[in-house]
Amino acid sequence: ICANLIKDLPQRTALVIERRFGLKTGTRETLDTIGQSFGRTRERVRQLEEQGLVNIQKKFSDYENIFEYFEKVLLSFGGIKKEWELLEILGNKKYQNQVFFLLTNNSAFKKFLEDEKFYSFWSLGNKPVKEAKNLIKLLINRFKEEKKVLSLKELLASQKVNKDTFLSFIGISKEIEKNPEGMYGLKGWLEINPRGVKDKAYLVLKKQGKPLHFRDITKFID
Repeated sequence: ICANLIKDLPQRTALVIERRFGLKTGTRETLDTIGQSFGRTRERVRQLEEQGLVNIQKKFSDYENIFEYFEKVLLSFGGIKKEWELLEILGNKKYQNQVFFLLTNNSAFKKFLEDEKFYSFWSLGNKPVKEAKNLIKLLINRFKEEKKVLSLKELLASQKVNKDTFLSFIGISKEIEKNPEGMYGLKGWLEINPRGVKDKAYLVLKKQGKPLHFRDITKFID
């Protein structure tokens, strides 16, 4: 599909797009890197890319079934999904750059960049984003109030969304994490991210509920 979309472009324009999205090599390149190899300015490379993408988007109607499939997958997760997870679902390991290229150039799909609170993710518009962020805010407040880790079953009991949507929503948050035992809590909690042997020993003793010899504590930690 990607090869068909760029085959009628001028040779240099096609090469710019292939390199920008890593369609052949698997490695996405910057405007500066491509410009240096061509002996052209960053701005000139950007112009070539922009011109090529305008022509490519005119052909998208030939592949409506592909974009409908992408949309269907996103909807199955409530209309939102962490970027690396979505690319892996849609493109496996081999075609993630091709999927990224198609998503990026179709206005039906919106990418949100990573920041302090959220990972990079894709969404079908702003509504799912608002719903996800509201749910995350409520969960963070609940964790702060109850001051304990909770199972997925406990968390889902108070939700109106299904399991896949719930996990997709909280999956974009950097503040909520799951520990190796499948319990959820806030990132800074030692029950979620124990920082050393002392934290791990505390968790072992808390779970066992009785004094233990150091050798036994070490076995449980392992």
